[in-house]
Amino acid sequence: MKKRVLAIVLAALIAALTFSLAGCGKKPETDSKVFIMGIDPEYPPFSYLGDDGNYTGFDVDVCKAACDYLGWDFQVFGVNWDQKLVQLDAGECDCVWSGMTILDSMKEAGYVISKPYFDNEQVLLVKAESGYKSSADLAGKDVAVQLGTSGESLLNEDLADLAGTFGKVVTCDSFLKCFTELEGNAVDAVFVDRPVADSYVAEHEGFVIIDEDLGAEQYGIAFRSGDAELCEQIESAVDALVANGTYAEIAAKYTDIQEGNLLLLK
Repeated sequence: MKKRVLAIVLAALIAALTFSLAGCGKKPETDSKVFIMGIDPEYPPFSYLGDDGNYTGFDVDVCKAACDYLGWDFQVFGVNWDQKLVQLDAGECDCVWSGMTILDSMKEAGYVISKPYFDNEQVLLVKAESGYKSSADLAGKDVAVQLGTSGESLLNEDLADLAGTFGKVVTCDSFLKCFTELEGNAVDAVFVDRPVADSYVAEHEGFVIIDEDLGAEQYGIAFRSGDAELCEQIESAVDALVANGTYAEIAAKYTDIQEGNLLLLK
């Protein structure tokens, strides 16, 4: 009887070992996709470091919700905005999604660009005590702008005549550094995207936005050449978020963003 029991136990152990060895080397049938979102880490209210040490913002929240909808793992990668497309091409991120202006030059270079989702305009931010009421008042004054932005491009191209009236155009690698220069009186104004200026004015007393039309544009998401399918997957997920109300709920968290500028909610 003991020999029979021992034989049964040994047979069970051998069967278990055989099954275990057979499973070795097998890849899991499903690997969750990791989607890496490239952002400007200092671009409130669209993308910035929250008080809890995690990246947040309208664009970040929408991307995370889209990844959750698709069942993908979500990661954030802070790009150097002036080198964003170089880093995208290098595979450091899967897209650039952070209040990025849609430019014909990017399309011509082969990048896949999503449909626009936000109407933006460029404005001048100044100290309230300065008394500046228009761009003409800044003749001979120094103006800061972020490197690699549409604002910098405008000052170099379409608004070159206006820029020529300034004393100097100072370039910084982030909007926060531009604002620091303004706070310290190193410059007299910052040329910046409207929602970023709105966010700054809401949190800092003593600053105002000059009410003047200096250039309109639209935001989109940039993907590498050949990633049209990936773009379509993200767009479809975002459309689903719009349909189920999640998109509007996220937008409601960021009061500095005017709902009328959100093209997907029109």
